[in-house]
Amino acid sequence: MISVMGGSRVLYLVAALLAALPLLVSSKENFNVEVELISPWPSVSPVAELFELMTDFDPHEALSFLYDLTEAAQAAPATSRIDIAFDTLQRFIKSPLTLTFLDMCASNHLHSPKVEMFRTLERDALAHFPGLMHRCNSSWAIVHPPACDGGVPSGMPISACDPVSLKEAVSRVDRTVSAHMDRADSPWCTIDYPYGFTVVKHHEHFMRRPAVNQTGRPVGMVVVYGDLEDPSVDGMVSAVRAMVDEWDRAEGSMGMGMEWGAVFRHGEMTSSARRPGRYDYLS
Repeated sequence: MISVMGGSRVLYLVAALLAALPLLVSSKENFNVEVELISPWPSVSPVAELFELMTDFDPHEALSFLYDLTEAAQAAPATSRIDIAFDTLQRFIKSPLTLTFLDMCASNHLHSPKVEMFRTLERDALAHFPGLMHRCNSSWAIVHPPACDGGVPSGMPISACDPVSLKEAVSRVDRTVSAHMDRADSPWCTIDYPYGFTVVKHHEHFMRRPAVNQTGRPVGMVVVYGDLEDPSVDGMVSAVRAMVDEWDRAEGSMGMGMEWGAVFRHGEMTSSARRPGRYDYLS
């Protein structure tokens, strides 16, 4: 048995080694390898692992995978989410060899460190909203108002626990910024609060990447946190997807309001209902 600790780069090397082992061993010899991943964080959902595998395979298709997954899960709430995720994966990846390799990566939790990185960001974000974790349970969102020159935020970030409150928060920021933009005697970013959406220094799962350089308009950001094992994430993702379509239409009609971006980050479902499914497909 091989025990592994370390970052995703080390784990990829281990995966490559394991993939090559059958080629190095005669078919007449007994071949049996067991791998144990030891990590200091809670277990990661196999659904989140498959999403990260799709991100590495094709970042653009990963967004389609996320949308198809949440849509299918809403249509079949009684079906196992890992079953839905694996069926969705096979619609995007047809090669048996590629599926076998990705299956091995998921079976050995090679993307667990990356998922935990996003969950750490969620824990940091929750520190700004005391008591929110108990109200939202799992999936939630932050609406970040635009930043002024020098990165000074124009307003306090707003938390949302469900699609309705998320839409209301986005509309509130839109109205506030538009009111300031319409006043010739007052810049739109005059409200100074202590923090906003910080500069991204790691990979993000963009549901909509704001065209900052092209528009020159104030840019707001929606950050959705959710455990893909939890059904509550489906409604939030669907709500943001609808808003993205609306923002795209407004941009196509040369609208001069705000520019919006949106990202999805893995969160952690902390209630007793969290029971990540087993991953036992092609292995």
